[in-house]
Amino acid sequence: MSLDHAVLLLQQYGYFVLFPLAIIEGPIITIIAGLFVTSGIFNPLIVYAVVVAGDIVGDSFWYSVGRFGGGPISRFLEKVFGIKQSTIEQAKQKMERNRFKTTMLFKFAQGIGFAGFIAAGMVRVSYPLFVLACLIVTLAQSAVFLGVGVLFGQAYHQIEHYFNYAAEIIIGLAVIGLLLWYFRYRETR
Repeated sequence: MSLDHAVLLLQQYGYFVLFPLAIIEGPIITIIAGLFVTSGIFNPLIVYAVVVAGDIVGDSFWYSVGRFGGGPISRFLEKVFGIKQSTIEQAKQKMERNRFKTTMLFKFAQGIGFAGFIAAGMVRVSYPLFVLACLIVTLAQSAVFLGVGVLFGQAYHQIEHYFNYAAEIIIGLAVIGLLLWYFRYRETR
């Protein structure tokens, strides 16, 4: 769905589509909703509550994928990437030691956060702890994105470009990090 289509949907259906759009693409939808706050179409408090709720629902989806699909995901990683079950178990143990901090860190990571939420589900981070970690970050992020939307919402196309650029950099760094880790791990075996 294009951003212009999302804008038209928000103009036409208001809050009814804000929630599902926030689940799918929270940051840029929050910025666009900020533009609608400026023009008097949306109430900022309602927008804030809806986008926070949508973001948590989206994060919870990925957590559920890891929690209830962990076995098949582990087998997929081993089959496709050659990552052994023992390596997955080591990663799980590291995440288990810092569940709260690690979940918050992945929440900040644009573009790859879902992988951390799947991992949180796989290591069985307690759901209330998971939601609390995500909520703390989401409350701050949503306030910032809503503020950006109020101040600079007209430039949502340019802002989306920067989000995509940042996500590509983060994904690239994550891939490089995984490759370095893989080759280092392979050499020690």
